[in-house]
Amino acid sequence: MKEPFFYKLIRPILYVWFTLKYKPELINKENIPKKGRCVLAGNHTNNLDCMSLGYGTKRCIRYVAKIELTTGLKGIFFKWMGIVPVNRQIHDKSVIPTCAKLLNQESLVAIFPEGTINRTKDIIMPFKKGAVVMAFKTGSPIVPFAINGQYKKGKLKIIFGKPYIPKTEDAEKEINKGIAEAQRSISRLNNSGISTNNVEADLGNVKDEAANSSEKKMVLQHLKEVLRKIEDLDDSTEWQRLEQELREEFERL
Repeated sequence: MKEPFFYKLIRPILYVWFTLKYKPELINKENIPKKGRCVLAGNHTNNLDCMSLGYGTKRCIRYVAKIELTTGLKGIFFKWMGIVPVNRQIHDKSVIPTCAKLLNQESLVAIFPEGTINRTKDIIMPFKKGAVVMAFKTGSPIVPFAINGQYKKGKLKIIFGKPYIPKTEDAEKEINKGIAEAQRSISRLNNSGISTNNVEADLGNVKDEAANSSEKKMVLQHLKEVLRKIEDLDDSTEWQRLEQELREEFERL
């Protein structure tokens, strides 16, 4: 597949500028395949997030971006960069086929499943299903990423998770998997001398709900809250929680 020439031309220039301006920390960039089809998907924190991803790989990335970027003088730049425009005002049915075609040509496609910049206090907002759908249709792995910190020199981290093919699971399997994960984490924390009485009680309530309630979505939500409390007890960094939540969100779709 012929890659956008302008992207290859301008990336080295932007790389140098981005390094001098922000000096970000890249974690696990080797998880991005050096060749072959792949979907990069993760949180959206700033207009500069596309540059953060481009900083992590020399490969040409085809970004899914709002159609407004293709208008006016800036539109010339973004068209030359080879973005895939999406109309967020409608259910834009052209995006998935376009991305599927690119992936079938062994391209690297990046998408922000939140659909817009996250200006809330939540770590991530609910995901739209586009990333999972295009991965399913083309047999492409998803590499989840987490952009963490601030766009200030030395304050920015870009973390790439391990590539995986998303698979569907029914709610019962998700609940059982989450409960098992919570029990393992509680056991590990107890062995480290950390009190887990409160979360153990919360997990007990979730188990009761799982056994007696038909509202599986509610059980999953309560289980997610317990897992977050467990993470808060642990000494895990924020980006580890972010990556885990990204994976959980993909598996829900």
